[in-house]
Formats: sequence, structure tokens, C-alpha cells
Amino acid sequence: MILLPFMISGLMGGLLLLRILKEPIKMSSFLFLGLALSIGLGCSSLLTFYSFVIFNTFNPKGILLLHFLLIVFLCIKLNIVIKPSTIPIAHLGQTLVFWTIWIVFFFVIWTISKHHPFGEWDAWAVWNLKTKFLVADGTSWQDIFRLHWHTQPDYPWFLPCLNAWVYSVTQKDLALVAQSTSVVFAVSMGILLFAGLQRYLNPYVALLASGLLITNRSYIFLATAQYADIVLAYYLLAAYIVFTLIMQKENKNFVCVYGLSLGFLPFIKNEGIIISLLLLMIFLLTIVLENGRALSFKKEMALKLLGFYCLSAFATFLFKIFLAPPNRDITFTQLSSLPTLFSLERCQLIIQSVIAELFNPQWEFLWIFLLFMLIVGWKKYFLNENKFLLLFFGLYALVVFVIYLLTMNFDLSWRLSRTVPRILFYLLPSILFFSFYVHGRRIS
Repeated sequence: MILLPFMISGLMGGLLLLRILKEPIKMSSFLFLGLALSIGLGCSSLLTFYSFVIFNTFNPKGILLLHFLLIVFLCIKLNIVIKPSTIPIAHLGQTLVFWTIWIVFFFVIWTISKHHPFGEWDAWAVWNLKTKFLVADGTSWQDIFRLHWHTQPDYPWFLPCLNAWVYSVTQKDLALVAQSTSVVFAVSMGILLFAGLQRYLNPYVALLASGLLITNRSYIFLATAQYADIVLAYYLLAAYIVFTLIMQKENKNFVCVYGLSLGFLPFIKNEGIIISLLLLMIFLLTIVLENGRALSFKKEMALKLLGFYCLSAFATFLFKIFLAPPNRDITFTQLSSLPTLFSLERCQLIIQSVIAELFNPQWEFLWIFLLFMLIVGWKKYFLNENKFLLLFFGLYALVVFVIYLLTMNFDLSWRLSRTVPRILFYLLPSILFFSFYVHGRRIS
């Protein structure tokens, strides 16, 4: 019963994916499920948010009605006959084996998550507290914005709204709802990583890469800590995978899926705003620099990208402009103070904290392995589309570095100790995908 809302979201996402791509879909069941879940769960979160805007209260029937209307609309608009993909007999056994492995992983991680069913303390102080306000306070749900600033009242609502959606269907205890959401994202992340790499690598190598992630103790702990970081990591990975599909010219309508994925990111965390804008800018740069494409085609791609980005990012616009208080951590006053805050001592502290975390044994030397991959094949990271994927990590590292320099409301050492592991956590799946993609794909 607890998985029913995720199934409904997956169905809705699958219908929307079929509608967007239009052409016959040539992808594995794993990749289709991963992308369908990313779109469906994003839509469920947005629909739940819009239900609060429309009804001004928690209205489970209204939330279900919005989902029902969207599913019916998609079924009507879906003018193609959906036929089950024919799987060659030679690969049927292999596919069943892989699905069995992921089902086992689900139950293992679900069991592990029971060791901290309430997640970490700041998950309940920030994300799950907001869910509780949304589902329990009737017309007083906007009191969230008057909570103490330690609860980050300006943080977007993707995760609280998604948990409210799950609660509206299941009516289960909120602790169980938050736990199930984190486990679904934790396992789906492994499936999505496997599916993305399987398209370019031997499936067993793809399974090995995803296994490195999903069996890592630090990953499992942070993934089931009920933070929004796991959601941010999932949509960042989805965007990276779809970017490569576009670059491989799989289907030009994947640009719409890319725009949707980027538009969901700002509604997850404030960091998602920066990430989505950087990825948006980088993709537009690839369009401009791409040779052999007509100007009309480039305009079409850019318009599709921006249109679908605005479609999914509109909720964040409403939230930030009309509802949420301003963020107190980064202001124009702080930006103007950057020259005075800049010092070699602070720079050294930031760099040392990142290096120490990369070599932290709790990551079971996974980051050392990724650094080794970078050193061994560093030239490959600058070939073709790889350089654009690498550009994001470089620019984002620079932005994060500046944000740390602007730290005024916290002790910098304390902030680094609390946030560096979580930043590396939500970047890890995408870096894993990128590293194996670079080394495993043949460059034409």
C-alpha cells in the first residue's frame, strides 16, 4: 500500500514520457522506469503544491483529482498504440536477473533504513517538519514561513509536497511515509545509474558501477537520512543521462525531458536553482557551438528546452516570489563584502576540508577510485560532449567555493563539516556516471 502513490506517479510519468518522445521508444525497461519516475514524482510534487495554492488547505481528494485529470488528459492525447517491447529471448533471462537483483537491493535498503526510521535530526527540523505543517494545519499551512530561520523557511517544497502526496493516498504514519520516499529514491538512483550506463557499456560493467554506489555505506546512510539531497542527486543524474542521450542524437524530443528535469531542480533545494541555471547555460552553449545544424533547428531545440524548463520551474517562481521569505545566507550585502571575507586562511580551510572528505575512509575509497579514473584518462574528459559535462562540475565547484567564502551566519569550520559530505553525496551519482561514460564509450 505504501508504494501505491509511487506507482501512480510512475504511471503518470511514463504516459508523459511517451507523449513527449512521440517516436518509438528504444530504451531498456530500466531506463524507461528511471525517467518515468523522475518525471512522475516531479509532477506529483508540483500538483500537490498547486493544490495548496488552489484549495488553501490540505485536500487529499483535490490532490487525487489533479492526478486523475492529468492521467486522463495524457491518455486522451496519447494517439499512439502502446505495445509491449519485444525483448529478444537471448536477453530475457539477463533482464530478469537484473530486475531480481534490484528487488533484492530494495528490501535490503528498506531493512537498513529501519535502523534510523526517523532519519537524521535536521531532516525532521527542516523537511519533515514542513510536511507535518502541510498535512495537519488546515488553512494555517503558510505558518511554515514564520518558523525560526534555522528551519530554512525559504527552502523549496519538492520533498514535503511529495511526502504530502504519499500521505494523501496511504494515510500512513508520517515517519513511514518519509522513510519510504527515501528508500524509493535510494534504490531508483541505482537503477537509473545502471540504466544510463547500460546504454553505452557492457551491462555487467554498468551493474558494477551502480553496485559501487548502492552498496556504499555512506551513500546508504545519507540516502535514507530523509534529506532532500537524495532527490537533488536523482534529478541531477537524470539530467546528465538525458544530456548524453541528446548528444548521441537518440531522439530530439529528449530536449523536452531535459528541460523538465532541470525545472524540477529549483523546487528541491536552493542549490537546485544554481545547478539548473548552470546546466541550462551549458546546454544552450552546446547548441550554439554545434556544427552542421541549421539555425532553425537550433532555435527549435532552444525553445523546447526553455519552454519545458519554465513549465516545471513555474512552481518555484510562485514559491519564491509570492510565498517564501528571502534567503538570509546569501545577500547582496554579503556579495559586496566578499573582498573583506576573502583570505588565504579561509581558502585553505575550504580546500583542506574538501580533500579530507574525499579521502575519508567512510566513503570506502570510492572518491579515490574516481580520482584515479580521472588521472588515468584525463584527456578523454575534454573530448566531444565530455568537456561540457566537465564544465558543469568546474563551475559548480567555483560557485560553492564562493558561497563558503561568504559564510557569515555560521562558523565556517562547522559549516564545512556539516555540508561538504552532503555536497559530495548529491554529486556522487552523476560523477560516477560521467566517469564510466567517459572511459567506456567509444569516441567517434
